[in-house]
Amino acid sequence: MNRHAKPGVDVIGDGSDLSMFANRTVAEIYAPYVYQRFGFRKELPNALREAFRVLIPGGVLRLCVPNLEHIANLFAESQLETLHRFQLQTLLYGEQTDATDFNRSAWAFQLLAQRLYLMGFRKIASQTPFDLFNDVSSWKFGNVLISLNVICETETNATVLNNSGNQLLAQGMAEEAIDQYEMALLLAPDKPFIHSNYLYSLNYQSTPNMEKIFVAHKKFGEFHERVAAKSVALQSPAPVNIQTGAHRPLRIGYVSSDFRQRAVSHFIEPVLAAHDKSKFELFAYYHHTVVDDMTKRIQSLVTHWRSLVGKSDADIAAMIRADGIDILIDLSGHTATNRLPMFARKPAPVQVTWLGYPNTTGLSTMDYRITDAFADPPGLTEAFHTEKLHRMPESFSCYSAPADAPLVTPPPAKRTGRVTFGSFNNFAKITPKVISVWSNILNRIPTATLFLKYKDLESVPMTQFIHHQFMTCGVLVSQLRIQGDDPSHVEHMNRYNAIDIALDPFPYNGTTTTLDALWMGVPVVTLEGASHVGRVGVSQMSNLGLQELIAHNQNEYVEIAVALAGNLEKLSTLRVGMRERMLASPLMNVERFTRNLERAYESMWNARAQK
Repeated sequence: MNRHAKPGVDVIGDGSDLSMFANRTVAEIYAPYVYQRFGFRKELPNALREAFRVLIPGGVLRLCVPNLEHIANLFAESQLETLHRFQLQTLLYGEQTDATDFNRSAWAFQLLAQRLYLMGFRKIASQTPFDLFNDVSSWKFGNVLISLNVICETETNATVLNNSGNQLLAQGMAEEAIDQYEMALLLAPDKPFIHSNYLYSLNYQSTPNMEKIFVAHKKFGEFHERVAAKSVALQSPAPVNIQTGAHRPLRIGYVSSDFRQRAVSHFIEPVLAAHDKSKFELFAYYHHTVVDDMTKRIQSLVTHWRSLVGKSDADIAAMIRADGIDILIDLSGHTATNRLPMFARKPAPVQVTWLGYPNTTGLSTMDYRITDAFADPPGLTEAFHTEKLHRMPESFSCYSAPADAPLVTPPPAKRTGRVTFGSFNNFAKITPKVISVWSNILNRIPTATLFLKYKDLESVPMTQFIHHQFMTCGVLVSQLRIQGDDPSHVEHMNRYNAIDIALDPFPYNGTTTTLDALWMGVPVVTLEGASHVGRVGVSQMSNLGLQELIAHNQNEYVEIAVALAGNLEKLSTLRVGMRERMLASPLMNVERFTRNLERAYESMWNARAQK
């Protein structure tokens, strides 16, 4: 490719739109003096994404951009006449440009190599002139080579890119992680774990596009439903027996890899214990090898226990049909080690997704998604789901307080004289936008501290990364306290006694972390979002009668946090009465919640039987 027609040039094109080429069909791209015309942080990644898309695995990208390091020196030399400056600027950009623009540019090899690496390119090296078509790679000005010539190849291993995405997401760099997953999918579109990682990462975007996110989820469903339809092992769903309720309990199957010490288990365990066993026969389908105390407790609460480890989707679907499951519940969504492709085979007459994932599965074979009217207000999100939304009358989940939770202590600010904000959420939720808003709070209260805790945060690379992110926003390192995992759950819960106010991340809210903080008496400031992932805090605070902690925009979020920090008396009152407030709320009324859930199951079954 080239900007101009020359002998040997096959196509003249726009580097940001290579739609004339199918995926992985081009062996080599040569882009002379093209990419410097794109914005380095936004347009350039889009152009490089297009290049990666069309190149074959191991395909070559050759590019030339102005060598800023040399050009800046040329501008600095007094002997460079005005006429020469104009000629140079015209040569590079086609128009006169202020010399200071070069100093703000990012076209130096190290920065360009970093961007290329993030966009899936490897073996990145600077070159002497390419000598292709007697081209711009050999341009000189004042005997100085002014072209930065770079050659690189596309990564060939999808797992490498997937793992890179995982690492970037863990650092709160959702946009960069999404790029990695998208490129991994180009290399391995048939890998469901990569596809689920990609969809999961979309929930972390600072400014999510709900329509695009839905389309991406729907593509997952369509792909795996096509695969299921072609399977010779695919059978028709078990026939619906409309008299089931009169002859035997409804058979409910719960599918999860989290029947262990994981957040989902703390929500499902009390429900399993409260289920009416005379009306519901419970099956648990467990897809993991870990067996801990939580696993054993859950196993004791169900009539039938099945291991899915090592079993294919076809084998599991056959097992579920043989068990005569009436309603099959997915508790994972697009989280790790899910079995969603198995649900594409429709092994049960009614299939439901709940609890583990804050979005649609994208499967048309998934009949319902359980939520509530706070997290998914009627009319707001139905269009972005393949499932029918079944709204619980109060909350979409029910919390059981940890038995080992320590006693609540007075607000630490009364002892230290300085307010401590905190978040123990997955750092993937702490995006640059969240850091900017939290920094605004800390800058408003220079004596305040922010306590961040999550696994691996104490590592030197992560600590340095976090310090840099906040320092860029004007926060002092002395205002930050960073810690990794605690050795025990008791110690973890006790850390909340070191926090005055918890800050809920956005747009991906906390769930278990928020409820743990509240149980320890810590008020949580949350920001209302546009979809379930950003409205969990709204659901929780509304069910607690704490609407005053719900912000409707980022400025209000800051104001609520700052005002609360300035009112120690209110902090003390909230802290002392929080457990009683929670115990009296729908969030902890397990019996009422389970009866509502059972009525939901019966309603779903009756609706299916009448079709």
